[in-house]
Amino acid sequence: MDNNKWEIAQAAASKIVDDGMTWAAAKRHAAEDLGFPQRTALPDNQLVLQAVREHIALYGGEEQARALRDLRHLAARWMQRMSAYRPHLSGAVWLGIATHWSDVHLDLYCDDAKMPEIDLLNQGVRFDTGEGFGVRGQPVPQLIVLEQLPDWDTGVAVVMTLYDADDLRGAVKADKTGQAPRGDLSSLQELIAESEHPL
Repeated sequence: MDNNKWEIAQAAASKIVDDGMTWAAAKRHAAEDLGFPQRTALPDNQLVLQAVREHIALYGGEEQARALRDLRHLAARWMQRMSAYRPHLSGAVWLGIATHWSDVHLDLYCDDAKMPEIDLLNQGVRFDTGEGFGVRGQPVPQLIVLEQLPDWDTGVAVVMTLYDADDLRGAVKADKTGQAPRGDLSSLQELIAESEHPL
């Protein structure tokens, strides 16, 4: 392992977990704080993920575990609510590294991208629209709902990214570590059950 990259990854992990910084910004700031030259090669996201997991294991404690639990329950409620669109959870909440800074990221797979928006309007749900980047870097529409959880000082954004129904086929393929990048409701419920009723 490249020691410089690992040092940057560890510093970036602290900024991600403790300060809510985005991964790209955290890597840049970490390299600057450590005094590395501007052209220093930065660690990839897989190495940063490893550092984030280690940071949470060392310093996360009950506060992080409680935030993750709350966010996973919130995700499950929205996945049930949007079940017509084959919702899959991705991002920090799925990976188990979420903190109170984290958003809930749901990927919806739709035959018609307008239908989730119409459903929310019919339910009287207030939402914003946005645009994200799909798995191939293409722009994809998003619907963003702000939720307020009990005992939380800040709101939580539920970000629903709208994909074409055919995109689901390759969306759950595991990476080289064996980790699937997203999971459906039953997979999420298994994670919740494991954390609340460990063997």
